[in-house]
Amino acid sequence: MKVLWLHNNGDRSSGTFMWDIYDRLRDLSPALSVSHRTLPLMRGRGAFREAVRIARVEPGWDIVHVQYGALVGALGSSSKGGAYIVSLRGSDSYWRFGSARNRAAGLVRVLLSWIACLRSDAVVVMSRSMARRVRRWPGLGKRAVLCIPDPAGEIFWPPPAANLAADLLAESFNVIIASLQHGNPIKRTGIVLEAAELCREAGMLLDLRVLSGLSRNEVRATLDSADCVALASTHEGWPNIVKEGLLLGKPFVATDVGDLLEYAGTGSLNQIVGASPIEFACAWVDQIASRLLGRHDIPPELAPFHPDAVALKHRLLYLAYRMTKA
Repeated sequence: MKVLWLHNNGDRSSGTFMWDIYDRLRDLSPALSVSHRTLPLMRGRGAFREAVRIARVEPGWDIVHVQYGALVGALGSSSKGGAYIVSLRGSDSYWRFGSARNRAAGLVRVLLSWIACLRSDAVVVMSRSMARRVRRWPGLGKRAVLCIPDPAGEIFWPPPAANLAADLLAESFNVIIASLQHGNPIKRTGIVLEAAELCREAGMLLDLRVLSGLSRNEVRATLDSADCVALASTHEGWPNIVKEGLLLGKPFVATDVGDLLEYAGTGSLNQIVGASPIEFACAWVDQIASRLLGRHDIPPELAPFHPDAVALKHRLLYLAYRMTKA
């Protein structure tokens, strides 16, 4: 798979978090060809013309990923590559701050980011709060808006926990999903099956079992050996399989049904996600990373900020949208 990043961070003294992801992604996935092109800053004559020239991406790329929105995103959205993904910083989605001049510049930045998002296949944002704000932008419809925060740099992690790439791929992880009938449209098991396939294609040791037609004793035995309960339902009263899993200490990844949101608090391994394979897959990455970091006494809520977890989510994202475009 060929992936191209477009950005305007001319050297590693700027955009340090972007470079963290770039380096870890290349280390994590040797078979993944990741390249980058730098657009000039708008500080000299001819800079805009040069930026337009560089942003004209020729066909042949599976993924074109713009880091970040604003002018870079708007220019990159005209590329003729494969799937188009745009990452936004906080300032790309908010403009109501500072002087009138700051507000005017911020509004232009947000409008350009909006144009980039309208032309994108997926949008990556830094927080759930930011995701809610971007989803309110006109015209985005059901376009995927994914929360993948930038990582904390390697120097901030204890040395034994600084590099998790090999462990994230080598850690066995067992997921179960339950449905009284195969193909039940309410349960949407296909979403979870696709998520598991994404993880396996990324090299993860993830196993998924769909429980159907088992006795209560058989369900109990299967739950004992599970690492996570998955649920992609359109609606529920209170899903029994999640209750049973919670009683046995098994976290869940689920859509927002029943009262599950109340049980998925900060610091918990439980996660509420959107009804898409990539969101389930990324949630499992966090759960696996949490387990690995827990062996070094690092709180589970910090797992989404590990550079290798962030890089693996990008790998999954590219697989998801490469497959969509195939």
